Amino acid sequence: MKKKKSLSILGIVAAVLLLIVVLITLTLNVLFSQHDTPKIFGNYVYLMESDSMEVKPSTDGSTTIDASASIHAKTAVICKAYDGSEPLSKNNAILCVLAPEDTSSDKDKEGMAIRRILNIASETGIMKYYPTTMQVDTIGTEPAITVDSVRGICRYESAQLYSFIQFATGFSGIIVLLALPCVLLIALLIVALVR
Repeated sequence: MKKKKSLSILGIVAAVLLLIVVLITLTLNVLFSQHDTPKIFGNYVYLMESDSMEVKPSTDGSTTIDASASIHAKTAVICKAYDGSEPLSKNNAILCVLAPEDTSSDKDKEGMAIRRILNIASETGIMKYYPTTMQVDTIGTEPAITVDSVRGICRYESAQLYSFIQFATGFSGIIVLLALPCVLLIALLIVALVR
């Protein structure tokens, strides 16, 4: 009798874990199919594909930018949604909608990209923020944006989260993390009904 009870508890735990995996995978797929940079629990998740925010040494081996300012390629950057209450300052890493005339190739379909604030200036009473990449040859070349274009302030980056999201939203991830757990859940349900 105790053995049967422990097996049913194990089955319930397995079913709950499989259900959690299915829900997480389904949620990620829905969110990332609707937006390149979805907002989840008050944070944007930006998948940094390019190395435009990585500090690279100049051709003579020196660099004028601190290497700790890098935001690396192939990372998921978590950005706290910007509500206007926190002041923006130089060197803040931000998620922003780039100006329409900005020809950067690393922005997503909605025009969002990660940048650092290079300079702040007031023009005719309107605060202008000058975004920049970390590439020495492009610093100071991007058009200014306003505070309305700032979507979030970058908090941290994660290569592991990037890899998981890429896997979970890809074909093999959908099979492994969505289809397979559903089949196992159905099998567990059939076993429970047969008992």
